[in-house]
Amino acid sequence: MLKTILSKDGEIKLTVDQMLGKLARWIRLMGYDVYYPAGSVPDNEIIERSRSEGRIIITRDYGMYQKYPMSIFEPYDDIDEQLRDFAMHFSPKTRDRFMRCPVCNGRLVKLSTKVPSYVENHRDVYVCTQCHKIYWKGSHYRRIYKRIEKLGPKRR
Repeated sequence: MLKTILSKDGEIKLTVDQMLGKLARWIRLMGYDVYYPAGSVPDNEIIERSRSEGRIIITRDYGMYQKYPMSIFEPYDDIDEQLRDFAMHFSPKTRDRFMRCPVCNGRLVKLSTKVPSYVENHRDVYVCTQCHKIYWKGSHYRRIYKRIEKLGPKRR
């Protein structure tokens, strides 16, 4: 198991490579700061940014895994297996859960102004501070929450 360290601001920060986009979104939903390189970013740039920001890399690229000591190789194709593997290394957070945008990694803040009409029946409405996408706690929230709660060690 990888011994994790905290970044300079006290948070565990992660980089998830381009082959694990779905996993990156799920990890953001758990409240982790996840850098997900857009497009084709060379491995050395991903490694350098991760090093400078104190990030742990989760990768399907064995070459990148070998080049960067603070990395985790992700062997699974299936998202459920990837999530269980993630839960073996990191605790699914509870304090900051659902406080990051799964699309852009921005912070979500509770919307205090007038909410759009399509979500006016929802009590908890949030907006991303970066991309301004709106989120609310509907049935999808409950399904995601239950799935995260069920994460546990893999059965061998």
